[in-house]
Amino acid sequence: MESNNQKIKGNNNIQIGGDFNGNVIKTEKVYNRTKVIHDPDEHITTEQQFEIKSHIDELVRMVSSVDTNTDSRPKLYKREWGLFKKQFKVSAYQVLPKKDYEDAIKYLKKRIAYLGKPKQRRGDNDAWRKNQYKAINARATQLGMSRDEKLAFATEVLGLKTPLLSLKDLSDTRLNNLYKKIMAKRKK
Repeated sequence: MESNNQKIKGNNNIQIGGDFNGNVIKTEKVYNRTKVIHDPDEHITTEQQFEIKSHIDELVRMVSSVDTNTDSRPKLYKREWGLFKKQFKVSAYQVLPKKDYEDAIKYLKKRIAYLGKPKQRRGDNDAWRKNQYKAINARATQLGMSRDEKLAFATEVLGLKTPLLSLKDLSDTRLNNLYKKIMAKRKK
């Protein structure tokens, strides 16, 4: 029997060969899928899986609402699921260990906050400002700052000539700069 070597380049190609008996041999692309074996004692529950999937859906919906290219949604899902699996070193989110569930939710909420801020600022500036105030006040509380200490810190880091009386007096740019500075500040 004579062997037949064939080479092919490109996408969506089908190779066809034959043997001496007239039988046609046709090859198509083979997909290898990893089968997930879920252990209910070790891995997250179906309710927790749903919660994680809901957060990913919200993240993709939020990012894609600004991007009008509808083709980007599958790419966004692929990217976010890939980042999630890489972060938690799992081949599928269904096999996330139960002990990592809370960290996974925190991770996703941070992604939503991080990716959603610029989108929210363009879409609803008032909501963006309220979220900035909330985050700055929460961080100041974590750092043990009183209201006056927070305003003095803002006056200092923003290089203001007159003392700041309220965060509401700041422009969007200065408010964003204060947010970055206070988030970077470490507890003494």
